[in-house]
Amino acid sequence: MKVVAINTVASADNAPGRIMTGICTAIADAGHEAIAVYGRGKAPDAGVIRSVRMGSDAAVLCHTLMSRLTDSEGLHSKCATRQLVRVLDREQPDIIHLHNLHGHYLNYPSLVSWINSVGIPVVWTLHDCWPMTGHCAYYHDCRKWLSGCNDCRQLSYYPKSMLLCRSGRNSRMKRMLFGSIRNLTVVAVSRWLADEVGRSFLGDNPVRVIPNGVETDCFKPHVAAIGNRRFTILGVASRWERRKGLDTFVSLAPHLEGWGEIILVGVDKHEPLPRPVKAIGRITSPQELSRVYSCADLFINPSKAETFGMTTVEAMACGTPVIVNNSTALPECVAHDTGIVVDTGNIDALLRSINEIRSKGKAYYSARCISHIRDNYSIKRMTDAYLSLYNSVLGR
Repeated sequence: MKVVAINTVASADNAPGRIMTGICTAIADAGHEAIAVYGRGKAPDAGVIRSVRMGSDAAVLCHTLMSRLTDSEGLHSKCATRQLVRVLDREQPDIIHLHNLHGHYLNYPSLVSWINSVGIPVVWTLHDCWPMTGHCAYYHDCRKWLSGCNDCRQLSYYPKSMLLCRSGRNSRMKRMLFGSIRNLTVVAVSRWLADEVGRSFLGDNPVRVIPNGVETDCFKPHVAAIGNRRFTILGVASRWERRKGLDTFVSLAPHLEGWGEIILVGVDKHEPLPRPVKAIGRITSPQELSRVYSCADLFINPSKAETFGMTTVEAMACGTPVIVNNSTALPECVAHDTGIVVDTGNIDALLRSINEIRSKGKAYYSARCISHIRDNYSIKRMTDAYLSLYNSVLGR
């Protein structure tokens, strides 16, 4: 069996990149052949798989500029996509495994046209909602995508467009092109996302739920080296956009004076934050991030829209209890005695939950958090599910 996987990036400092390379490594370890194709950034660290970078930094920059001016993400990079098609023609894979097609590196009409010309089975893992919408990758209070997007309210968010709104056209193109892919199996990373896919034009295809896996050899408890023993609350994001809930931490801060502190990973250190909130910048090393998770007494994910909740699962793998919003896919990650789910935007409920976890202590939750992740979200559990799916697809 030969599988070609396609994603924006392939490096370990990005969750979909880690997922793709983890699956490819499992394919190779099982005696099959895996090729990771990516559009930008570094090559994967795994040495047992082959990798191919399509395009160039200049092509990505040009695609980014055109997308931001004209709301046309995924409609440029034709030369880079021709390079990808040459790779696919040469390799003749048994399965094409798609991940993120957005990210300023790919021309999806050209790729879909080639896929339909050869009829190779396709597995498509949805890490976000971009394939189903006319613009955005995440939504939490908008249902326009169900009937076709127009007058998008999220043009200023990824993939940002500064001049034009073409969400209606984009929605029609995706419905026509993605809906035309034959022999397609859609993988949703959460039950919530699978339900959303079922409401979309992609719902006519087989839909499987395979949660993302965590590398528990990396994300595990470390000895906490904190001199100041104030109660430490952690928040982590690669980009603190509106949906991620930075405002929740700002509202929470005055209630922690004298006994607690908030540490936020991924916030610009120059951004003004109230005491006792501290920003420590972005962390790209999974090993370093694992140590930060381990040092916290509590992890809070106040996001309003997530298709999975990777940081939440990583925190629990490190033995840290969590609090999440009762929104989109986040509640699925939390089990009994691993954390608490609160109503979105309810600061009083959030404070009560913080005090409950504080009174019981981190040690009360840690063992249950670790076993919950090892039993349900290990990288092996995820890769075994994909290998089983590949065999099923080829058998069908």
